[in-house]
Amino acid sequence: MDDTEKAKQKMFETLPALKEVYSFEELVPYYITGMQSIIYSFNADPVELDD
Repeated sequence: MDDTEKAKQKMFETLPALKEVYSFEELVPYYITGMQSIIYSFNADPVELDD
């Protein structure tokens, strides 16, 4: 979790639509580390995502 003003501002710059859902005070950026995921599709090979 990073609730610094700099992190919040960066999120709003990156995803402007967040302003329609969250106020600056409500937003709390979280970071996921050590993430691993596999996306499956009916018409393509699985795609593995990791940190």
